[in-house]
Amino acid sequence: FVFVPMVNGSVEAFDKDDLGASENSLRFTNSLRHPPVASADSKFIAWPDGHYVYFASIEGRFRLWSRVESMDEITTTPVAISNGMIITSKDGTVMRANYERLQQIVWRESVGGPVMERPLANDSIVLVQLTDGQLKCLNTEDGSVLW
Repeated sequence: FVFVPMVNGSVEAFDKDDLGASENSLRFTNSLRHPPVASADSKFIAWPDGHYVYFASIEGRFRLWSRVESMDEITTTPVAISNGMIITSKDGTVMRANYERLQQIVWRESVGGPVMERPLANDSIVLVQLTDGQLKCLNTEDGSVLW
């Protein structure tokens, strides 16, 4: 997909193989503060907007798939890992969400301070920097704080 910023501040996504197909386009009514990110398997894209992260399926027809809600504003672009995304919020919550339509939240963990930078993650660990400079390491599988 190709993401095109529009003059009015919105963003439209078009199927790169058929740019004229309106059924394969999606209009983001608000301006995107953070760019969309593709899932590790390239089957979904995700983008934050306020207290939500939206997931869209990009297999076949482009369609909104689901959304994950946070208690506070999502402050960074999610990070793709196998079968999910790592999401951080302003209140210091780190979450792992999967692509299921129900029971999306695999775990939530508070790291004790605001997170304003995008975390680093792989299939084993998540590194999160707090605004006070602390660096926290979480287990990707269960969210436990390793250090």
